[in-house]
Amino acid sequence: MSEIQLVEEIDDLIKINHVFASTTDKSGLIANKRKDGKIIKGLPENGLVGLLFKINPNVVIISTGGTAKLIAEAGYKVTEISDYTGWPEMVTGLVKSMHPKLYVGMLAHNYTKSDVEYMKLHNIPSIDMVLVNFYAFEETVDNNPLDFNPEAFEIIRQNMDVGGPTAAHTSRKGFLTTAVATRQEDYVIFANDLIKHNGQISLKSRIKAMKNCSEDLYNYFKSINDFLQKITIKEIKRSYKTINNPAKGVD
Repeated sequence: MSEIQLVEEIDDLIKINHVFASTTDKSGLIANKRKDGKIIKGLPENGLVGLLFKINPNVVIISTGGTAKLIAEAGYKVTEISDYTGWPEMVTGLVKSMHPKLYVGMLAHNYTKSDVEYMKLHNIPSIDMVLVNFYAFEETVDNNPLDFNPEAFEIIRQNMDVGGPTAAHTSRKGFLTTAVATRQEDYVIFANDLIKHNGQISLKSRIKAMKNCSEDLYNYFKSINDFLQKITIKEIKRSYKTINNPAKGVD
């Protein structure tokens, strides 16, 4: 049975040495422009990642798929998640980042002796910053009406983000030691802190960004729930050519 160990000591300022970045909307990572071309005021021209490397050239960016490619093509060093965890991504992309090495780094407390010992034993560094956002679920639902496309449900199901929300929820809980951002406005807050505090993020900023993350998670899961509560078995069955072992009397 798990043992509750109350955390009694925390840091106000945390140094950013290890960052996990996996975003659908990549605005603000390596530039200060949004997808529509508008400037993100308060963010450096080379984005939050560029600023991180300027302040701390040894920062480790851990990333997945398209986000890792974007960062690498911009000339910044990036560690693919599979190289970091030692576990390959699924070919379908269903599971990329969900691995204890990553999530222990987001949750463990620096002043809890057993956490520190565990991390040392398994060579796990703290994940000091998490930059994630989610698939555009509502947009996918709007673009795939169930009445007109027999494959619609499966397309929508595949676009239920798991990795992003899981990382967001984990680092939301771990905000005492991990700065989590799901919005570009939080990038600006973090950028200001990084400059002001020599590569560190304050507790005040972590709390602000954590609240935004929590709100984004709530809205995202609500949109999925709203969709799933309305779905019927007929609509689901329409999406699949073969239904094995059919249950009699179920339609």
